[in-house]
This record gives sequence, C-alpha cells and structure tokens, in this order.
Amino acid sequence: MLTAPRPVIHQRILQRAEEMIRRGLIEEVAAVLSEGHAAESPGLDAIGVREAVEYLHGKRTRESVAEAIAISTRQYAKRQQTWFRHQLEGPVLTLDATRPPEVLAAEIAEAWAAAESRLKTGES
Repeated sequence: MLTAPRPVIHQRILQRAEEMIRRGLIEEVAAVLSEGHAAESPGLDAIGVREAVEYLHGKRTRESVAEAIAISTRQYAKRQQTWFRHQLEGPVLTLDATRPPEVLAAEIAEAWAAAESRLKTGES
C-alpha cells in the first residue's frame, strides 16, 4: 500500500481545501442554492459543499470553511484507510510515497524476494 506520512497527507488535504475555496466553491454552491435547490438536496451533503452551505447559512465564518473541509476530508480518508486495510489478507507492505521511485522499487523487490523465500521454506 502506498501512502504518505500523516503530516504530509494533512497538509495536502488543507492545501486542496484552500484551493477549492479560491476557485469559487462557495460561489458555486450559492448559485445552486439560488436556483431554488434546498440545502438538504442530494449532492449538497458532500464534503466541501456541506461546509459551504453552513457558511452561506451563517453557521460558520468564511475563514473556517477550508479548515472544516480539511477536517471532514481527513476523517473520510481515515475511514477509507481502515476499510482498505480490512480488505487485504496477509501481511501488508506500507510504503512512503513521498520517497524517490527507485527507493520504493528497491523496497518492493526486497519484500517480494522475502515473501518468495518464506513461501519456499513454508513460513507464513
């Protein structure tokens, strides 16, 4: 499984949330609501949209929207990782995706060779 250190993931999530705001998420959600769609309509409960609706309804400040999106996204990402981990059988090799590809390739080759060796000797 390729992943990144938690602080890196958190920083990337926050940067993405801030970019969503910069690119007009709040204004887009406001336009949808102004067309007469209810805040409870399907699709308006998605991460990011939900926080924009909260801002537009006066339940949070504009400055808090990106952080709220980041928190919701981190919680969702954690649930995804937990689910994924439970789908795999046997040992899981977790690699830091922020490292150079040649380092990752070497680790994968080493793990593969070790697994083959265990299979040949009957170890688990």
